[in-house]
Amino acid sequence: MNDTSHIELAMAERETPLMLVVDDDVVIRSMLKKALQNQGYDVVEAPNGSEGVELFRKLHPDIVLLDVLMPMMDGFEACTAMRKLDPERTVPIIMLTGLDDVTSVDRSFDAGATDFITKPINWSLFSQRVRYSLRTRDMDFELRKNQLRIRHALQVARLGYWDWDVRNDHFYMPPGVLEMLGINANIEKFGFAELLPLVVAEDRDRVKQVFMEARNKGQRFEI
Repeated sequence: MNDTSHIELAMAERETPLMLVVDDDVVIRSMLKKALQNQGYDVVEAPNGSEGVELFRKLHPDIVLLDVLMPMMDGFEACTAMRKLDPERTVPIIMLTGLDDVTSVDRSFDAGATDFITKPINWSLFSQRVRYSLRTRDMDFELRKNQLRIRHALQVARLGYWDWDVRNDHFYMPPGVLEMLGINANIEKFGFAELLPLVVAEDRDRVKQVFMEARNKGQRFEI
Protein backbone atom coordinates (compact mmCIF):
# COMPACT_ATOMS: atom_id res chain seq x y z
CA MET A 1 0.00 0.00 0.00
CA ASN A 2 1.46 3.36 -1.02
CA ASP A 3 1.48 6.60 0.99
CA THR A 4 -1.62 7.93 -0.77
CA SER A 5 -3.55 4.73 0.02
CA HIS A 6 -2.66 5.17 3.70
CA ILE A 7 -3.92 8.75 3.58
CA GLU A 8 -7.21 7.81 1.93
CA LEU A 9 -7.74 4.97 4.43
CA ALA A 10 -7.14 7.29 7.39
CA MET A 11 -9.63 9.80 6.00
CA ALA A 12 -12.27 7.16 5.29
CA GLU A 13 -12.12 5.82 8.84
CA ARG A 14 -12.83 9.23 10.45
CA GLU A 15 -16.31 10.28 11.43
CA THR A 16 -15.28 13.93 11.77
CA PRO A 17 -12.88 15.64 9.30
CA LEU A 18 -9.51 16.59 10.78
CA MET A 19 -8.09 20.00 9.92
CA LEU A 20 -4.40 20.92 10.23
CA VAL A 21 -3.72 24.63 10.82
CA VAL A 22 -0.11 25.76 10.33
CA ASP A 23 0.62 29.42 11.15
CA ASP A 24 3.25 31.13 13.30
CA ASP A 25 0.79 33.88 14.33
CA VAL A 26 -0.84 32.53 17.48
CA VAL A 27 -3.80 34.93 17.13
CA ILE A 28 -4.59 33.90 13.53
CA ARG A 29 -4.04 30.27 14.43
CA SER A 30 -6.48 30.55 17.33
CA MET A 31 -9.09 32.28 15.16
CA LEU A 32 -8.79 29.63 12.44
CA LYS A 33 -9.09 26.86 15.00
CA LYS A 34 -12.19 28.39 16.56
CA ALA A 35 -13.85 28.97 13.16
CA LEU A 36 -13.23 25.36 12.13
CA GLN A 37 -14.39 23.94 15.46
CA ASN A 38 -17.58 25.99 15.16
CA GLN A 39 -18.21 24.12 11.89
CA GLY A 40 -17.88 20.81 13.74
CA TYR A 41 -14.38 19.84 12.60
CA ASP A 42 -11.53 18.47 14.69
CA VAL A 43 -8.43 20.67 14.59
CA VAL A 44 -4.71 20.21 15.22
CA GLU A 45 -2.24 23.08 14.94
CA ALA A 46 1.43 23.75 14.35
CA PRO A 47 3.44 26.98 14.79
CA ASN A 48 5.77 26.40 11.83
CA GLY A 49 6.14 24.46 8.60
CA SER A 50 8.48 21.84 9.99
CA GLU A 51 6.08 20.77 12.73
CA GLY A 52 3.22 21.01 10.24
CA VAL A 53 4.88 18.50 7.89
CA GLU A 54 5.47 16.09 10.77
CA LEU A 55 1.81 16.29 11.83
CA PHE A 56 0.80 15.77 8.20
CA ARG A 57 2.95 12.62 8.10
CA LYS A 58 1.51 11.22 11.34
CA LEU A 59 -2.16 12.21 11.16
CA HIS A 60 -3.05 12.44 7.44
CA PRO A 61 -5.47 15.37 7.89
CA ASP A 62 -8.45 15.99 5.63
CA ILE A 63 -7.46 19.60 4.88
CA VAL A 64 -4.39 21.74 5.56
CA LEU A 65 -4.54 25.51 6.13
CA LEU A 66 -0.98 26.70 5.61
CA ASP A 67 0.47 30.17 6.11
CA VAL A 68 3.01 31.36 3.53
CA LEU A 69 5.43 33.31 5.76
CA MET A 70 6.77 31.31 8.71
CA PRO A 71 10.12 30.73 10.45
CA MET A 72 12.16 27.50 10.18
CA MET A 73 10.25 26.29 7.10
CA ASP A 74 7.99 28.58 5.09
CA GLY A 75 4.68 27.59 3.53
CA PHE A 76 6.13 26.87 0.08
CA GLU A 77 8.69 24.42 1.47
CA ALA A 78 6.10 22.82 3.74
CA CYS A 79 3.61 22.44 0.90
CA THR A 80 6.27 20.82 -1.30
CA ALA A 81 7.21 18.41 1.51
CA MET A 82 3.56 17.49 2.06
CA ARG A 83 3.08 16.77 -1.63
CA LYS A 84 6.03 14.39 -1.54
CA LEU A 85 4.09 12.48 1.12
CA ASP A 86 0.88 12.80 -0.91
CA PRO A 87 1.97 12.74 -4.60
CA GLU A 88 -1.58 12.23 -5.93
CA ARG A 89 -2.72 15.40 -4.12
CA THR A 90 -5.32 13.58 -2.07
CA VAL A 91 -5.34 16.22 0.70
CA PRO A 92 -6.47 19.77 -0.16
CA ILE A 93 -3.86 22.34 0.91
CA ILE A 94 -5.16 25.90 1.26
CA MET A 95 -2.47 28.59 1.46
CA LEU A 96 -2.96 31.77 3.49
CA THR A 97 -1.37 34.80 1.87
CA GLY A 98 -1.53 38.61 1.73
CA LEU A 99 -4.27 40.27 -0.31
CA ASP A 100 -1.95 41.77 -2.93
CA ASP A 101 0.75 39.09 -2.91
CA VAL A 102 0.24 37.71 -6.44
CA THR A 103 3.74 36.20 -6.49
CA SER A 104 3.00 34.09 -3.43
CA VAL A 105 -0.20 32.84 -5.01
CA ASP A 106 1.70 31.67 -8.10
CA ARG A 107 4.40 30.04 -5.97
CA SER A 108 1.74 28.35 -3.86
CA PHE A 109 0.21 26.61 -6.85
CA ASP A 110 3.66 25.68 -8.13
CA ALA A 111 4.37 24.05 -4.75
CA GLY A 112 1.18 21.98 -5.00
CA ALA A 113 -1.46 24.08 -3.23
CA THR A 114 -5.11 23.40 -4.03
CA ASP A 115 -6.45 26.86 -3.22
CA PHE A 116 -5.58 30.05 -1.38
CA ILE A 117 -7.28 32.42 1.05
CA THR A 118 -6.17 36.01 1.35
CA LYS A 119 -5.44 37.87 4.57
CA PRO A 120 -7.19 39.58 6.22
CA ILE A 121 -9.53 36.60 6.13
CA ASN A 122 -13.15 37.12 5.12
CA TRP A 123 -14.68 34.95 7.83
CA SER A 124 -18.15 34.99 6.27
CA LEU A 125 -16.73 33.24 3.18
CA PHE A 126 -14.18 31.12 5.01
CA SER A 127 -16.56 28.30 5.93
CA GLN A 128 -17.82 28.09 2.36
CA ARG A 129 -14.28 27.71 0.99
CA VAL A 130 -13.54 24.91 3.44
CA ARG A 131 -16.79 23.07 2.68
CA TYR A 132 -16.14 23.41 -1.04
CA SER A 133 -12.66 21.92 -0.65
CA LEU A 134 -14.05 18.96 1.29
CA ARG A 135 -16.80 18.38 -1.27
CA THR A 136 -14.28 18.49 -4.12
CA ARG A 137 -12.05 16.04 -2.25
CA ASP A 138 -14.97 13.64 -1.73
CA MET A 139 -15.79 13.77 -5.45
CA ASP A 140 -12.17 12.98 -6.21
CA PHE A 141 -12.32 9.99 -3.85
CA GLU A 142 -15.36 8.63 -5.67
CA LEU A 143 -13.64 9.07 -9.03
CA ARG A 144 -10.58 7.18 -7.77
CA LYS A 145 -12.73 4.33 -6.47
CA ASN A 146 -14.60 4.06 -9.77
CA GLN A 147 -11.32 4.03 -11.69
CA LEU A 148 -10.03 1.21 -9.46
CA ARG A 149 -13.24 -0.78 -10.00
CA ILE A 150 -12.97 -0.38 -13.77
CA ARG A 151 -9.30 -1.32 -13.75
CA HIS A 152 -10.02 -4.43 -11.68
CA ALA A 153 -12.90 -5.46 -13.95
CA LEU A 154 -10.74 -5.06 -17.05
CA GLN A 155 -7.97 -7.14 -15.48
CA VAL A 156 -10.36 -9.93 -14.55
CA ALA A 157 -11.88 -9.95 -18.04
CA ARG A 158 -8.46 -9.64 -19.69
CA LEU A 159 -9.65 -6.51 -21.51
CA GLY A 160 -8.02 -3.15 -21.86
CA TYR A 161 -8.16 0.28 -23.48
CA TRP A 162 -5.69 2.79 -24.85
CA ASP A 163 -5.47 6.32 -26.19
CA TRP A 164 -3.35 7.32 -29.16
CA ASP A 165 -2.02 10.88 -29.35
CA VAL A 166 -1.69 10.97 -33.12
CA ARG A 167 0.05 14.34 -33.21
CA ASN A 168 2.92 13.15 -31.01
CA ASP A 169 2.54 9.47 -31.94
CA HIS A 170 2.29 8.30 -28.36
CA PHE A 171 0.06 5.60 -26.88
CA TYR A 172 -1.24 5.88 -23.34
CA MET A 173 -2.03 2.48 -21.82
CA PRO A 174 -2.98 1.71 -18.22
CA PRO A 175 -0.52 -0.51 -16.28
CA GLY A 176 -2.77 -3.56 -16.65
CA VAL A 177 -2.73 -3.32 -20.44
CA LEU A 178 1.03 -2.87 -20.53
CA GLU A 179 1.34 -5.99 -18.40
CA MET A 180 -0.98 -8.00 -20.66
CA LEU A 181 1.04 -6.99 -23.73
CA GLY A 182 4.36 -7.60 -22.03
CA ILE A 183 5.45 -3.98 -22.43
CA ASN A 184 7.96 -2.43 -20.03
CA ALA A 185 6.03 0.13 -17.96
CA ASN A 186 9.14 2.38 -17.87
CA ILE A 187 9.50 2.65 -21.64
CA GLU A 188 10.06 6.31 -22.58
CA LYS A 189 8.30 6.27 -25.97
CA PHE A 190 5.64 3.90 -27.19
CA GLY A 191 4.30 4.89 -30.58
CA PHE A 192 2.84 3.08 -33.55
CA ALA A 193 6.27 1.77 -34.62
CA GLU A 194 6.53 0.05 -31.22
CA LEU A 195 2.95 -1.25 -31.35
CA LEU A 196 3.05 -2.83 -34.80
CA PRO A 197 5.58 -5.60 -33.96
CA LEU A 198 3.15 -6.85 -31.28
CA VAL A 199 0.68 -7.73 -34.05
CA VAL A 200 1.08 -11.15 -35.68
CA ALA A 201 3.01 -10.85 -38.94
CA GLU A 202 0.17 -11.77 -41.34
CA ASP A 203 -2.09 -9.01 -39.89
CA ARG A 204 0.40 -6.14 -39.75
CA ASP A 205 -0.32 -4.62 -43.18
CA ARG A 206 -4.06 -4.61 -42.50
CA VAL A 207 -3.61 -3.11 -39.04
CA LYS A 208 -1.29 -0.43 -40.38
CA GLN A 209 -3.77 0.48 -43.11
CA VAL A 210 -6.77 0.98 -40.80
CA PHE A 211 -4.71 2.90 -38.25
CA MET A 212 -3.41 5.28 -40.90
CA GLU A 213 -6.90 5.80 -42.33
CA ALA A 214 -8.23 6.48 -38.85
CA ARG A 215 -5.45 9.00 -38.25
CA ASN A 216 -5.59 10.73 -41.65
CA LYS A 217 -9.32 10.59 -42.41
CA GLY A 218 -10.90 10.19 -39.01
CA GLN A 219 -12.49 6.91 -40.03
CA ARG A 220 -13.82 4.50 -37.41
CA PHE A 221 -12.78 0.89 -37.63
CA GLU A 222 -13.17 -2.50 -36.04
CA ILE A 223 -10.44 -5.05 -36.46
